[in-house]
This record gives sequence, structure tokens and C-alpha cells, in this order.
Amino acid sequence: MFCGYYILAGFSPRPLLAGEISGFVRLVSPTSLSIPEIPKEIDKKIVSSFYRSGKLLPDSWRVYSEFHLTNDVKNKNLASSGELPIYQGGMIWLQDHRYNFFEGKQPVRGKHEDVDLRFWYPIQPKFWTTREKYKNKFSERYINGKWHYEYFRVAFRVQQSRANQRTFVAAIIPPGCATGNSLSTFVEPDYVNLVLLYSFLCSFANDFNVRTKITSNINSFYIPQLAVPEIKKDSELAKKMIKNTLKLVCTSRIFVQLHNEIQGKYLGDYLEDWSLSFFALTSYERLRLRIINDVLFFLLFDLNIDDVAHLLSTFPSVNSRRDLETRQTTLTLVAFHDLKCLGLDAFLNLNNGEGWMLPDTLRLADYNLGHDARAQAPQPVAARIGAETAKLWGSSVVNRESSVENAPTHDLRLTTHAHYRFLPWQLQSTPAESWAECERHAENLRRLLGTPESSVVNQESPVGEETPSPSRNPDGQLNLIPPDEEQLRLF
Repeated sequence: MFCGYYILAGFSPRPLLAGEISGFVRLVSPTSLSIPEIPKEIDKKIVSSFYRSGKLLPDSWRVYSEFHLTNDVKNKNLASSGELPIYQGGMIWLQDHRYNFFEGKQPVRGKHEDVDLRFWYPIQPKFWTTREKYKNKFSERYINGKWHYEYFRVAFRVQQSRANQRTFVAAIIPPGCATGNSLSTFVEPDYVNLVLLYSFLCSFANDFNVRTKITSNINSFYIPQLAVPEIKKDSELAKKMIKNTLKLVCTSRIFVQLHNEIQGKYLGDYLEDWSLSFFALTSYERLRLRIINDVLFFLLFDLNIDDVAHLLSTFPSVNSRRDLETRQTTLTLVAFHDLKCLGLDAFLNLNNGEGWMLPDTLRLADYNLGHDARAQAPQPVAARIGAETAKLWGSSVVNRESSVENAPTHDLRLTTHAHYRFLPWQLQSTPAESWAECERHAENLRRLLGTPESSVVNQESPVGEETPSPSRNPDGQLNLIPPDEEQLRLF
């Protein structure tokens, strides 16, 4: 009986018969016995390490899908206004719950734009639904006294390809939202488990494994066959990953509950005055935290430097428009070299406990990433990645150092590359002051966009009518649709 193809470098693909299913296939696809696409022997070695060093995703992690956009529009379950925004795949990116939003019926962000965080974007979908319609359609979606939409959930894109920049694209979406059929979700009442799993799902290691299994869609039957690392929830390593992930995810006030629950019950560091000052908003800091998490997962899977170098080389589209020394894949390899050289404890406690930082300069030839004259010379890294943030601090180093020196006491330790990692108000303001700045921003939105009573969210309009599109002010900035009170709390 024909089962599938197993591809090895230097050999023509040939069909495998049922009797020939190898121990490797049983290791990586124990339930479906599906044949992974393995181009090279080193790929087989890496994937084997995932399953031998890790474990299968627990059965309790069920995958759910919700509204089918075409059918549910026809059935009048979805409309151009309502109570629950409908997330679509293009609205999320890794650690970004508002990567894109809709201006009328069109997404604002183009497909080929950079994937940098734009934390001022609203949650503005193409379709909405009501709580009543959600409950009628998904009457069984009720866990521990709460409906699925009342939880923070992991949502991931279903329609993906191995050839994309990244394949497993997931975000934590906030309560009060539903999803369309281009997304699937995980529901987990224990938010520590949710964030820890999410940390891994966003990793290069998971992405590499997923690419051996799929062609163009991440179907639900692939998920139980994913390998996850063996890590104890109460270990210092797990806490480090969760802290990093919280800093990447909590870029909106809507995540206060998630952040405070994990900080207070798990990390023991409850912050009464939640503030954006604590979170990763700049390109430098977000890249740094992602890299640290990635290399820790490589370590948990017992990969060596050659394994990691090959794995990262299979993501050529990541930051492809940047010079090689500033790409995420290159810097992840550099960080893994440092981790293997220094050891775990020393790596995590670099820079007075702040952890690994992007290098000031990088010589590509030191990592076998080139042999031309440019690769032999040190190339600037940190200053280039943090350039836009540094401009906000002023042009002189003296001013930047003065700004950090005058920061609040709880931020005095944040001095390494501070003018690249943080926006000025993150270090110059107390939590109360920075939150007051957010409130002023919300008030400006009210004045600019109108009162909540005029919001399209509160207007019942029939399906097929155009949702009012944001106009543009004389400076070319979007005047977003009028927000309601719930939306205003997102800023």
C-alpha cells in the first residue's frame, strides 16, 4: 500500500510502502504516520532531536475554529457592527494582536510591509458579531463558568505555507473577540500554561518542525503531533521565557488582567500601576527578547551550533531586505554561540541581570556567514536596529545618558543600550505619569473621532452596507473610526 514520499538529498523521491514505515516516521508522526518532507540528513537529525528531547503536545490542547465568514455572513451571524470583533488571519502576527486593521473592507497594512509593531493600531475588523449569536452557535464552548470568547486565547493562522517568511503565525487575542475561519484557537484557563506554550509556538524551532509536515494549511490534525520541550512550569528558565513573552505581548491596556494574574500568582511581582513602560515597544527590544527565547528552546532540544545554523538558514525571507548582520536569523545564531560559550547561567545574567544584548558590531566571517571583504570587517548592528528610537532621545550621547540618569529609581538598572531599547517616556516617566499619557491619548481620540455614541460599534447596520472608512487629516495620518468606551481602554 502506498503511503507517501520520504525525500533525502541526492536521491530521487520514491514511494514508501506501509511495511517500510521507519522508526523515524513513528517517532515524529505517531498517530497519523504521515511522512515528513526531509530535504537533508541534517533535517532528519534536527527533527529527531525535537521528539527525543521533548514530548508531544498534551491531548488537552484542543484546536477550535469559529465563524465561517462566507456562510455566517449569509446566515446573518456576522455584520458590519456588533459587540465582538471577528479576528481574521491577516490581523495578527507573532506577539502582535493588532498587526493589521480594516479601513472599510480593505486592510490598512500591505502584504509586503515590514512586520514591525505598531502599538497604536486599533482592533478594527471587517466583521462583528454579538454575544447572543456566539452563544447560540457555540453553546458547548463553555469552560469553568466562562465562554471561550471571555478568555485570553492563542489564535494561529490556518492558511500558511512552508515558503512564507514564517509558517506558524500566532498571537494571544484578548477577551471579547471571536475568530473567522482563517484562524484556529487554543483555550486554556491556566494563563501560565497558555503563555508558556505560546512562547514555544512562536519559536523558530516549532516553525521548522511545522514546515516538515504541511504544504499550504495548518490543519488541526497536525497540532497533536507537534513536539514541545520538556520544561517545568516553576523553573527559572520557564519564568524567564514567560517574562519575555509578557513583555512582547502586553502592548495594550487590554492585557492588564493577563499580566497581573501571571505576575501576581506565578512570578510574585504584582505591579499595581500597570504601565506600558514595562513592555517591549521598540524594534531593538522586541528582537532581543525573541532571540533570547529562541536560543533557550534550541538549548532545551539539545541542538548544537551546526544544527542551529542549518535550521536558521531555512528562513531566508525573514528580514530579507536588511543587511545580513542585522537579520533576526543571523543574530539568533550569534546569541546561540554566546549561550554555548558562556553557559546558561552566565548568559541569562549578562549585563547586570538584564540578559543578552544585540552586539555593537558583528564580523560575519566569525560565524561562517561570508568570506568577502565586507564579511571580514566589523559591521555596526545595535546602532542601526535602534536608530529610529535613538532619534527620539536626541542627537547627543550626553543627552541620552542624562535622560537615563534622571529616570525613575525602578528603571536606573536599565542602562545597557537604553536609548535603543526604550522610548524616552518609558524611562523618563513614572508608571502613573506614563499611564496619564495614555489617558490623554484616549481623550485626544474622543475629540478627534467623536463621542462613543456615534460609534459604528453601537450602530446596527445591515450586512452589505459600507462601514464608514477613516478619513485622513492634513498630516496624512488616519483618523480612525469613532471608538466606543471599550475600545478607548485599549490605548
